Amino acid sequence: MSSQSSTHAQDRRGSSQSNPGVIIRTSEPPESQASMPTICEALEPDGRPCNFVLSSTRHMWCRRHLREYEDLNEWWSRVLEDAESVEAVNPEAAKQIVLKLRLAVDQRSQIRERFYPKGGDTPSFIKWVLKLEKDVTALADAIFMANLDHTPTLETLGVINIHVDEDGAERVLLLQSPLDPRIPKDALQCVLDNGTILILKQFHIDLCAEALRRLYSIVPDLDDSSAHPEPAGPSTGTDQPEQDIGAGFVRSWFRIMILHDSEAEALQHATRSKSINEFLAGCTAAQLETYCDFFENAWRPHAVQYLRVAICAQARAFRGVKSIGLLGGRIPSTTGGLEMTKDCWDILYRYFPTLLSPPTLATICSTFSDYTAICKLLTLGLYHAHWFDPSSLLSEMPTSVYHGFIPFAKGDYTHTPQLSRSPTSPSSLTQRESRNYLCGQMALGTRLTHDFVAALRQRADRLLLVVYEGMAAHPTLHPREPNPFISRWREAPSVEGLDAAPWTTSTALEDLRAELRARKTAVRDRILPDSCQVVIVDRQAGRQFQLFELVQDTLAHVRRRSFTPASRGGR
Repeated sequence: MSSQSSTHAQDRRGSSQSNPGVIIRTSEPPESQASMPTICEALEPDGRPCNFVLSSTRHMWCRRHLREYEDLNEWWSRVLEDAESVEAVNPEAAKQIVLKLRLAVDQRSQIRERFYPKGGDTPSFIKWVLKLEKDVTALADAIFMANLDHTPTLETLGVINIHVDEDGAERVLLLQSPLDPRIPKDALQCVLDNGTILILKQFHIDLCAEALRRLYSIVPDLDDSSAHPEPAGPSTGTDQPEQDIGAGFVRSWFRIMILHDSEAEALQHATRSKSINEFLAGCTAAQLETYCDFFENAWRPHAVQYLRVAICAQARAFRGVKSIGLLGGRIPSTTGGLEMTKDCWDILYRYFPTLLSPPTLATICSTFSDYTAICKLLTLGLYHAHWFDPSSLLSEMPTSVYHGFIPFAKGDYTHTPQLSRSPTSPSSLTQRESRNYLCGQMALGTRLTHDFVAALRQRADRLLLVVYEGMAAHPTLHPREPNPFISRWREAPSVEGLDAAPWTTSTALEDLRAELRARKTAVRDRILPDSCQVVIVDRQAGRQFQLFELVQDTLAHVRRRSFTPASRGGR
């Protein structure tokens, strides 16, 4: 289930080869269902995967595990109903409630771990924990309010006295719940309720402690207690242990997430906490489970964007970065304006090499410039162990990548036979015509892109050209002829009869445009808004694939022209 981000042999120049250890344990990103068979997601009681191949993608489990899931779910529901049926009239009744709730929590956790190992049940689980906490808190609050008049030291429970006038004629009491994690259990000894609240308090303490234990098992270095101190200074110094440097990035990452994703109450609590450990000790179980989910699925785009900010700021030692103090450390006050330099990519690869993969690498980029930079580094042979896709087009046209043209799709029909026997009618001949094409991305609004597109337009006798800008659904440049073909075929009994046979289009230019539109809709990468997508189609069917060379020659010509003395003087 888990993939571990640890250091590996690095391409980073001048970096240490020591192993910083496991920094974060994340789940694996979801894979394309089309690339693998649909298997039962359940785990056996000993943790082994079921691996039973399912007959339909609509099913999650095999029949055996479906029955087991239904039985466990029914048992869990009954335990909850039993707990709700007991009234907390005395400590013994409270113990019965807590006993049943502990069984329910254990059962619900087992269901999540065994039947949703990829995290599909996480939102539902967090919602249930939140409801459980609210119900138990409401019960404790009701008991507390019933005994309020008999409680002599309300100040220990966080009571705030607000005097409306100088004479003290009116006083407002703002009471915290006795189950608030920020109130220690010892402070409740003064509550004269026969001990029921203390029993409920201990249950809630244990619930939060288990969630915190799970969080620290996912990100051990998040713990900044006295036994795990914060590394001094920016987390890039060569004189610091590897594990301390990695811990600094993880903690900055968490602080940035708290700053930007927290609700008002949690953020207020964070501003009053001197450390991450102190903050987490005052969080509810539902909050802690939310943080577990954040790091367990840290490959998600919004999560890696916060990691990008942490890395960029500390790589620059906060020079020129506006920062604020939070949870015992300093973090950037904004997520914008930070560029992923080579040092940043080195840090990301050193401490979080398996967090991203070739298909998800663009999600950490904030601009197309970031994406161009990592593509250039990949073509230079860096980061190949985890981030390079051998089937990508980057290695086929490295010069174009260096100049800023990033290819992402091609159609090479060089070896497609133009004349063959019909598969449905062996006595007939099938003639095929196909046009090669190449799709790529460039930075939007730059002089190089403008001149490159202009140079391609001058070759209208050779090429068909489509250009999309940013997130626009419609192209800013497209051929005048209606829906040109990419691939077409016709059939006749003899070679002589082919000229009179009608053509049938199997793939049209509109199909490529539809794929681009679908890609824009499906991909949420930040690189799309400031990039343009270029589709280059060879007009002549059957020609050998020469579009790589054509693009590289055009880019080289445009750059030479841009750097001539006359060009510089004319600007």
